[in-house]
Parts: sequence; structure tokens; C-alpha cells
Amino acid sequence: MELEQCLNFALTKAQQSVHQLFKAELAPYGVTPGQYAFLK
Repeated sequence: MELEQCLNFALTKAQQSVHQLFKAELAPYGVTPGQYAFLK
């Protein structure tokens, strides 16, 4: 496997983790990450 593929996998996993944390932080307000991005 090439380094680019490994780095891509690591970045994707990191993005998924951040998205889940962001989603959990917004949940009490009834806002999704997509809605937050639109409002911002």
C-alpha cells in the first residue's frame, strides 16, 4: 500500500471522528452539522 492511501485513510477517519463530536455538541440544540453550516 502506498503512503498516499494510508494518509487518505487516516484523514478520513479523523474527519469522521470530528464530525461525530460536532454532531454530539449540536444535538442538544436540535441542529445538525448541515444546518449549522447553512446558518453560519
